[in-house]
Amino acid sequence: MFILLGCLAAAIATNIGAIIYYERPWSELFTQVGFMLTLALCLYAALWAVRLAVFIIVLIFKKLF
Repeated sequence: MFILLGCLAAAIATNIGAIIYYERPWSELFTQVGFMLTLALCLYAALWAVRLAVFIIVLIFKKLF
C-alpha cells in the first residue's frame, strides 16, 4: 500500500514539475488525474516486476548454495 502511495506521489510530483516547466495553468493538476493514476499504476507494475525478479534470483541462489 505504501509503495502504491509512493508511486502516486511520484506521478503527482511529475505532473507538478511538468506544469511548472511548461508554464501551464494549475487546473491541469485536476484535469490530468486519469493520466496520473495511469502513470502511478505503470510505476507500481514496474516496481512489482523488479521485486519479483529479485525474489526469483535470490531464491535460485539459495537453492544453488
